[in-house]
Amino acid sequence: MNCSNCQKDADYRYRVLEIQTLHVRSLKGDNRVQALGKFQDYGICRSCAERKLKDILDFSGERKKHSIFSIVIIVLGCLILLNMESEGLIGFTGLFFILGGVLIEYGTVSEWFRTRKELMALSFEERLKRVAWLELLATAPKKSLDSDISYIPADKETVNMKKGDFMVMYDLIPEIVEKAWSVINADYLNQR
Repeated sequence: MNCSNCQKDADYRYRVLEIQTLHVRSLKGDNRVQALGKFQDYGICRSCAERKLKDILDFSGERKKHSIFSIVIIVLGCLILLNMESEGLIGFTGLFFILGGVLIEYGTVSEWFRTRKELMALSFEERLKRVAWLELLATAPKKSLDSDISYIPADKETVNMKKGDFMVMYDLIPEIVEKAWSVINADYLNQR
């Protein structure tokens, strides 16, 4: 099996069940309809996993872009406040820019700290395995026509989950939990 990113030999192999979610909007609100997709086999190589781990631990990539964006917003807010002459409405705009920039920065940095803390609590090999899964989720298709696609791994951890945890972890609606649970268990037992 090849890596989903670079086509090298995959070191981390995943068999996943696709879950297709269609969001239906009506007058009563937003409803979701879910259906089981097919099993897919994906792989991630060690070098891609290490690159993703480095990106996560070093505060780079998307996080860096969000930080630069929030800093620009804060600076714009400060410039608006400094150039404000006597109009109060413009001052409020500057304050909202600053507040928005601070909230974006706080969200970005706190998410980075949380993810970093979770990963650092694991051994290096477990860290790479977790990051390979995150890389798979980042590179796998996310849409199929009008449906969103999510993935559930058919592995030992998933099979050992309680059904309630399974439903919450993979954001499943109650009507599909039993079906997905039994399909994943059957496939896992057949793969062994």
